Amino acid sequence: MQQPMQQPMMAYGPPVAGPSMDAALTKTVLFIFLLVAALLIVIGHLLSSLLSEPDPRKVGIVLSQIGGLMAFTIAVAGALGSKRTSDWQNLGLLVLAAALAMSQL
Repeated sequence: MQQPMQQPMMAYGPPVAGPSMDAALTKTVLFIFLLVAALLIVIGHLLSSLLSEPDPRKVGIVLSQIGGLMAFTIAVAGALGSKRTSDWQNLGLLVLAAALAMSQL
């Protein structure tokens, strides 16, 4: 005899979506990441201006550019991805991103 087909049972219920990008992009997290990026820029500029030899000076320039790219990415992600920021805050983050992009040219 043939047994009837049983449907598979879901042990934990229907699948639930993971945390949204909005939950990760709070104002505090954005501020801390932008502060770290700004410190990288300042330290990079200090290293490049204080060191006279060409090879260590390149380290400072690269560190400054990495900080600028990091700050630019965070500002754009915060402006476009966070629903907790107001329109004026989004505009400020986009202006900050544009200023960072222009300073790294």
